[in-house]
Amino acid sequence: MGEGDRPEHRPQGKPGRSGAPPRGRRRAVAARSRGRCIPGQPRHATAGRGRRAAHRRVNARAGLRLRSGPGLEHEVLRLLPFGTAVFVEREINGWAAVDLETDGAIDGFLSQAFLTSAAA
Repeated sequence: MGEGDRPEHRPQGKPGRSGAPPRGRRRAVAARSRGRCIPGQPRHATAGRGRRAAHRRVNARAGLRLRSGPGLEHEVLRLLPFGTAVFVEREINGWAAVDLETDGAIDGFLSQAFLTSAAA
């Protein structure tokens, strides 16, 4: 089959729509996920407004490593002892972005598997 004989690729669905959000909205979502505030958009929960963070406690007997990002490949910032109270601001693929000082700023990330509700 020659190069000119290949069938033309045509996306499925409505013509002219890729399924992606409109350009302006995509930019707003990306900027919000990086922690920046965009005029006219709702403020992120880490700014201290909006929904309340979930109150949890460290449930790892030997302590739990606070990391700089959501994953084992990120640097360990410090070790949190058993029973330490944390506030979960958001959850990302099994990792919790936590606030240790209740100021609304994310101090690091912990594995959600080793956090329990504060009441327990």
